[in-house]
Amino acid sequence: MASKAVELISEVEEKAKKIISEAEKKAEEIVKQAKKEAENVRETMLKNAEIEAEKVWKEILARAEEEAKIIVKKAEEDAEKLKTNSKKKFEDAIKLIINTIIGV
Repeated sequence: MASKAVELISEVEEKAKKIISEAEKKAEEIVKQAKKEAENVRETMLKNAEIEAEKVWKEILARAEEEAKIIVKKAEEDAEKLKTNSKKKFEDAIKLIINTIIGV
């Protein structure tokens, strides 16, 4: 009777070890799959972030280019005004010199 009990205990222990081993393997597979899925999600999020950052960067660059064009246009206008004013002052100076020489 005792030997039968020992035999049953031994069988139960073997089955328990087998169940634990299978559970550990399944747990490892689940963890491995979860890590794989998490990495896929991470990669997707990084790609999406890069795409969004690229869009924002292009918008900022476009605004900067527009602002630069406005600044250049204003500078060109100011330079043209200065050129016109300088030419007028030069012409006025010539007239003054001529009038001074002529004695008007």
